Amino acid sequence: MLTLCGRAVAERGWLGVTARWARRLGRDRHGAVAMIIALSVPVLFGALGLGVDAGVWYHMKRDLQSAADAAAIAATHEVARNHGNAEITAAAQTAVDKNGFPTSVIVSVEAPPASGEFAGEDAAAVQLASPAQLLFLSALSMEEFDIAANATAITDIGNADFCVMALNGTAPKALDISGSVTVDLDCAMASNSNASDSVYFNGDADITTDYISSAGGIQEGGSVTMVSRAPSLEGVLPHYDPYEDLAEPSTTAPCDQTTEVKVQNGDNVVLSPGVYCKGITVTGGNLTFSPGTYVMRGGDFTVNGGTVSSSGGVTFFATESASGPSKWANFNFTGNPNINLSAPTSGTYEDILFYQDPDAPPVSGANGQNDLTGGSNMRLDGVIYLPTRTLHYSGGAGSAGCTVLIGSKVVFSGTSDIRVDCSSRPDMEFPASRFVRLAA
Repeated sequence: MLTLCGRAVAERGWLGVTARWARRLGRDRHGAVAMIIALSVPVLFGALGLGVDAGVWYHMKRDLQSAADAAAIAATHEVARNHGNAEITAAAQTAVDKNGFPTSVIVSVEAPPASGEFAGEDAAAVQLASPAQLLFLSALSMEEFDIAANATAITDIGNADFCVMALNGTAPKALDISGSVTVDLDCAMASNSNASDSVYFNGDADITTDYISSAGGIQEGGSVTMVSRAPSLEGVLPHYDPYEDLAEPSTTAPCDQTTEVKVQNGDNVVLSPGVYCKGITVTGGNLTFSPGTYVMRGGDFTVNGGTVSSSGGVTFFATESASGPSKWANFNFTGNPNINLSAPTSGTYEDILFYQDPDAPPVSGANGQNDLTGGSNMRLDGVIYLPTRTLHYSGGAGSAGCTVLIGSKVVFSGTSDIRVDCSSRPDMEFPASRFVRLAA
C-alpha cells in the first residue's frame, strides 16, 4: 500500500494525489465518511482558532511584558526620589499608557516589594493584567481569562567618585561656590537637591573638577571659570550616601571632661578618647589627640590658632548636650592654625574623621553651620560627614590627603584647594551615582 502511495506521489505529486483523493471522497456515498467529516470539522476549526488566538496571545504577552518592564523602571525612579505612593503609581500607569495599552489593563504596584528577594529595598514590583483577546475561540464560548506580566526594578550603585556632596533634597544652592573662590578638586562634586539652583556658581569663582552631578539644576552667573574633565549632569537620581546607616557612638556615658578644654600659647597637651561635655578650644600651643573616638557633647570643637594633630586614627562625633540648655556641637576651624588630623584605617569608624549627629536640627545661621576655614596649613585626612547641617569649607589640604566633604549643604569660599589622593585608603567608600535596572 505504501509502495503504491509512494509511486502515486512520485508520478502525480502531492497536489495531484490530494486532488484525486478529494474527488473520490466527493463520489463516496457511504454514511461513515460523512460522519467522520461532520465530527472532524469542529475539531479542525477549533485547532485553527487555537493556533490563531495563541499567536495573538503570544504577541500580547510580549507587549504586556515590555509595558511591565517600563512601568517598573518608571516607578523605581520615583522611589529613588523619595516620592509617595501616588507619584509612584502614576509613573507606572503613564508608562503603561505610553506602551499603547488601554485603561482596561489592571496595574498593581508594590513599592517597596512586600516579599521576595528585594523586600523593603529601594525597588518597585509591578503586575499587569489584561483580558485576553478571543477571536476564533469566542465562537466556541470559551471563558475569558487574563494575560499577566510581572516586573521588578531596583536601584543600583554606579561609579563611586564624588568627594564633595550636598545631601539636602530640596534646598536652593545646596552646593554653593560664590565670590572670588578657587576650588581645585581631583574628584567630582554632587548635589541631591531637586531645586533649579541645586548647584550654584557665581562671582569670580575658578573651579576645576572631574564633573558635576545634580539631582536638580545647575546655575552659573558672574564670570565663573569652569574646567570640567567630563560633561556636567542635571536631573539625575539622588546620589548614594554610603554612610547613611553609620552607627552612632554611645552618648549616655558619663563625661570624661566636665569643663571646657582650653589649649593656649605655651601649652603642650595630649588628650585621650572619651566624652567631652563642654567642648575643646585651641587658640595656641600644641594639642595631640591619641587614637580613638571623641564625643563632643554640646560643646564645640574650635581651633583658631596653634598646632593640632593626631598620633593615630581619630574620629570626632558632635552631638547634643546631656542636660539643658540644649546645644548641639559643631566644628569650627578658623584663622590659619596648623592642623593635621587623620581618620582610622579600620574598625567601626574606618575613614570617618568628623561625624555630626544625624538628629542635629538643620538650624540656619551660625548655629547650624560648621566652619572649616583653616587655610593652607589644614590637612584633614578622612570623611567629614555632617548629614543635617551646612559645611562651610575654605582651606587647603596639603599633598597626599584624602578629604571627602559631605554635608546637608556645602559652601565654598576663599581659596579652597582640596587635592585628593586616597591611594593609602584602598577600601575608602565614596558617595556614588545611582541608576535603575530591572531585577535579574
